[in-house]
Amino acid sequence: MLVQSGYMLCFSTKWLREPEVEFFSIRDHGAEGMARAAWDRLNAADAVVHYNGRDFDIPTLNQEMFTQGLPPPSPYRQIDLMRVAKKQFRLPSNKLQYVSNNLLQLGGKEEHSGFRMWLGVMNNDPEAWAEMEKYNRRDVVVLEDVFGEMLPWIPNFPNISLYDDTPGCPRCGSEDLRKEGHAYTSVSKYQRYQCKHCGAWSRGNKRLGGVDRSGL
Repeated sequence: MLVQSGYMLCFSTKWLREPEVEFFSIRDHGAEGMARAAWDRLNAADAVVHYNGRDFDIPTLNQEMFTQGLPPPSPYRQIDLMRVAKKQFRLPSNKLQYVSNNLLQLGGKEEHSGFRMWLGVMNNDPEAWAEMEKYNRRDVVVLEDVFGEMLPWIPNFPNISLYDDTPGCPRCGSEDLRKEGHAYTSVSKYQRYQCKHCGAWSRGNKRLGGVDRSGL
């Protein structure tokens, strides 16, 4: 009894620490143009930060790209901040609005007129589209702010130093580190560091001591 399959209206994206927020819509770019824009950015990305993106955003984008006959983009890491919030903290709400506005005091998502806005966009109402674009762009800015605060709490985060070939904090890239104790494995000892900028912990690559098993 399906009348019409769901489809993507629009999306916004930006590169980390870059000022420009991009907005793509079915009105301005068409379904094929949106899918191509998504593919180009995912294909170029080493990691993608999103909020509930593993369950919603990425599968939705994949569907659009698949429908338009595009192959999978090159592999990338997914950093889902909603999963980080659920795993690392016990919050009254895991919604982006609560985390950004109520918890971190970063300013919340853009207010909008609710379902009426979506209906207006589907009917190609210019005011509704303007409202949607403003709301969409703001979400990306809020997400980046939350990412900055959650950064030291994100498990299995990609080592930033490997991408820009500079020594420093593996989370934020800062070289302002302080020595803070040691890290131990079952056979080795390493210098442990804490970043003064983001607070993340890391360890050095040089083995300081440990068990010699060469004769075993």
